[in-house]
Amino acid sequence: MARLVGGRRQINAAEPITRLHYLMVGVSVVATIIAWQMSLAGVQERTRLQFDAQAHDVIRDFEEQMRRYEDVLHAGVGYVSGNEGILPDEWQAFTDRMDLAGRHPALNSLGVVYKVLPEDAASFELEQRRMRPEFGINPAVDSRSIDSRPYYLPVTFVAPRKLEKRALGLDAARESRRMQAIERAMDTGEVQITEPVQFGLDRDSGLLLFAPIYDAQTPDTVAQRRASFRGAVVASIFTQNLAAVVLENDSRQVSLKVSDEGQVMYDEQLADRADLDPEPMLQYSREMFFMGRVWRFEVDSTLAFRQAHQRLEPALILFGGLIINALLVCLLVYMAQANRRALDYGRKIAAKYDRQSEALQQSNATLEELNEELRSFSYVVSHDLKTPLRGIAALASCIEDDMAEQFPGLEESQPEFARRLGLIRKQVTLSQGLITGVLEYSGLGADAEIPETVNVLELLHGIRTMLGVREDQLQVLDEMPVLTTCQTQLFQVFMNLMGNGYKYHGNPEDALVIVSAVDSPKAGFHRFVVSDNGPGIDARYHERIFEVFSTLQPKDHSMSSGVGLAIVRKLVSRHGGEITIESEPGHGASFLFDWPCEVEPSLLSGPGILPKAA
Repeated sequence: MARLVGGRRQINAAEPITRLHYLMVGVSVVATIIAWQMSLAGVQERTRLQFDAQAHDVIRDFEEQMRRYEDVLHAGVGYVSGNEGILPDEWQAFTDRMDLAGRHPALNSLGVVYKVLPEDAASFELEQRRMRPEFGINPAVDSRSIDSRPYYLPVTFVAPRKLEKRALGLDAARESRRMQAIERAMDTGEVQITEPVQFGLDRDSGLLLFAPIYDAQTPDTVAQRRASFRGAVVASIFTQNLAAVVLENDSRQVSLKVSDEGQVMYDEQLADRADLDPEPMLQYSREMFFMGRVWRFEVDSTLAFRQAHQRLEPALILFGGLIINALLVCLLVYMAQANRRALDYGRKIAAKYDRQSEALQQSNATLEELNEELRSFSYVVSHDLKTPLRGIAALASCIEDDMAEQFPGLEESQPEFARRLGLIRKQVTLSQGLITGVLEYSGLGADAEIPETVNVLELLHGIRTMLGVREDQLQVLDEMPVLTTCQTQLFQVFMNLMGNGYKYHGNPEDALVIVSAVDSPKAGFHRFVVSDNGPGIDARYHERIFEVFSTLQPKDHSMSSGVGLAIVRKLVSRHGGEITIESEPGHGASFLFDWPCEVEPSLLSGPGILPKAA
């Protein structure tokens, strides 16, 4: 560490690695572990959310599909209840309109069972055989035996018709599991399902759904429902077909197992499945009440889910953090070594700096003295130069007076002599103007100017009066603003621009100056435009005219010092603005400059003084 002692820079001894450094490393290690744990928790949370979403989607799809089948059975009940004495062809036509194979591919069959009392069984069979001679209640009804069942429920209609040979007349009440579902449907008035059953010779696992049919609208009480029960619409569903419809999404990354009170209906979590994960990342189970049965859904993540959700971010964060900490330790050790080397070098530089600082201070003192002498010299030179010029002017006047006494009508009698005297006076005036212009441009001896409120319109008319031109030779087109600015400096700008418009016009009596105020592209500025109808300026000289001592007329034909436009540009630039010219020969000239709306007093010097460079 460096400090000043007695005006000199002193380098302190280096400090070794302190407890603060060890604390920094420890904090960095702890921060790395926290970041790793947070990243790991975030990944686990996102993985759990995605798994839960897939699991819920699968279960919801199962539920929605069963609700669709429920709607199909309700539609069948409505059709049967609204049409008395329907025929097999009419039932087939109804199921064709519902497009079971296309819209409900998992629905294996849709049929109607009617309630038949034992004493009515023979007449019921006879009635059905008139339309289908092969119809018969199965198992057959033995009229000689006493049947303990209160009624039969033979399959009277079934679609598709290819199933009639196997299912027609089959008594749905012959088996307890079917009968329990039918009785629940009858008592509740809602669709009910059986526990898993086996269908046909293939013994395929499936479900039966029953929707009750009543003689009238759905009764209110259980007793009324039992009394008016006349049958049911029944549907059969193969479990594999149901799962195939519900789980047809190829992008699914979970496996499903569905069981009914311990009896497995569908299982994807078998050892022979290619995507089975022996140790699933996530598992989810849920029990749902479905149409009188309790189903349990068990969802496991698969190998595809594991591969898709393996994240390296936590490990990378931990590894990267440990690497950074190791580098930090190495850096501290290196810095301790480098600090010792730097101290020696710093002492050498400090000594060199002290020597250079002393030399610079001496140079600054010398420069101050030279600047003071230069300011004094400028005053002396300007006054010494003006003194002989005034003497020359006075001598020329004396000579002219003496010659006028000796030669009356001097200009007619001695024209060449009179021309030379005029040339002397003109050169004296030009030299005085140049000296004055140099002093004004450099701003030597000027005091600081305090901003004040300036009415630009009044300022313009005051300048017109000072220039001695007629009122019609100045036109102010727009409403002029009122500014808080340095009046003298703004006066110098307008005086030079307007004066040039009158001075360099070929016929001063016809000279016209137009002043307008427009919006400036710079915020906090006004843009003024000073135009004249003079001879104009060629584009080649648009930059040259702003240079010091630059005029477009020969020196012996012009009384201009050549510093007016240079002063204008200097003043405008000092206030943060810009000045440009738009002109063509023979079409006059327009000067555009930006001037601030308000000037900070602390930022300004006198009318010709510019801020010194830092």
